Amino acid sequence: MSTIIGIDPGKTGGLSLWVGGVYETTKPIPIIKGKSKSEYDIRNFVDLLTDWDSFMSPPFVYVEKVHAMPKQGVSSCFTFGEGYGIIKGVLSAMGLNYELVTPQRWTKTVCMDLPGTDNKQRVKVLMSQKFPQVKIPQYLYDAFLIGYWGTLQGR
Repeated sequence: MSTIIGIDPGKTGGLSLWVGGVYETTKPIPIIKGKSKSEYDIRNFVDLLTDWDSFMSPPFVYVEKVHAMPKQGVSSCFTFGEGYGIIKGVLSAMGLNYELVTPQRWTKTVCMDLPGTDNKQRVKVLMSQKFPQVKIPQYLYDAFLIGYWGTLQGR
């Protein structure tokens, strides 16, 4: 039975777990809240992946491929890139197989029957129509759907 993990990087991102094509859970990226800023909680991220690694079979992980955006501040670019690097580094150090997937690639597949061009809106519609039983915060929709897309890849 295959185990798939979908990861939406970023401090407001998350992880979803799918076993045998069945949705299990979605969790936010572990964060330590500081007085002036938050940082990634690497230890809890490793613990979470370790728990999920022991689920059934070694998981295959799909990570959304991200990059800096124009007009994004230098500090936020650095923080975002740091988190992305932490995620890839932890996955590599744990020996977990992963693939980077662009937002365009996974949304093209999972949102293909939905009208419009605004992917955030299309994702909201998809969640309400196809997965009304899944009760997660909106900021975790991408993590959920990256994992769902991963289940469609036949690993």
